[in-house]
Amino acid sequence: MERGLLKDLARLTRDNMITTYLGLARTVPTFQLLKETPYVLVSGPSDLSFCNFAAQFDLTKDLDSELQQLAQYGETVPGLWAFVISSDKPEDLVDRIQEVGFERRQYLVQMVWQGSAPTLSAWPEPVLRPEDRERVAHFMADTFFLRTSAEGKKRIAAATSVSPHQLQAFWKEGSPVAAVMTVETSGILGLYNLCTKESERGEGYGRALVRQVQAQAASNGLPVCLQCHVELQGWYQDLGFRPVGEVEAFTFVGTFPFF
Repeated sequence: MERGLLKDLARLTRDNMITTYLGLARTVPTFQLLKETPYVLVSGPSDLSFCNFAAQFDLTKDLDSELQQLAQYGETVPGLWAFVISSDKPEDLVDRIQEVGFERRQYLVQMVWQGSAPTLSAWPEPVLRPEDRERVAHFMADTFFLRTSAEGKKRIAAATSVSPHQLQAFWKEGSPVAAVMTVETSGILGLYNLCTKESERGEGYGRALVRQVQAQAASNGLPVCLQCHVELQGWYQDLGFRPVGEVEAFTFVGTFPFF
């Protein structure tokens, strides 16, 4: 990929991720969008990442002042997250945000697929009925977010089920066995929370879901984007995805030494 195209895809991927999180956050009654520039700042009633986070940084002016204000806000809320993405500014933001009291929690690879519609051997079902969305959302929360507390999973499922995001699933004997969430934004289709029931892994459900998302995107002339852990990068590369950037997730843990 040419460098310019790579940067454009990284930006589209970042914007898709933020739109996805905002779509979940807006389902929470006390959601507030506190700031839109030079970064997005969201306030909600829990420490889940989509409820309290800062992202989409463009700190080309007043860098020190803006980071001081962010750290001050971090002192007032539980579990403030910050997502630093490779297309953010400035280029040394990862170092600067740690200097004001944020600690790295997670590293993800941004990946993008572009191509023609693949041949599908199995078709997942779109999940449309509210009761089915609720069941799939709980399955997704329990299966994908393994390290999250039981209460956290409930909150994720509740937000997912009533969000504007699309859900697709495979069912077996009346229960979901594999699922994915998709979000379309300007110029790109995002793939999120792909998961398969442990006892059904190796049966091709995950690959079929990805192929379905690719086919959906190709029919609209769109690329597909996602964020994944490094250990999954090879699996997605086998399905035609290529890395375009990184996401580093931080939580606020310290006090900035103001002068």
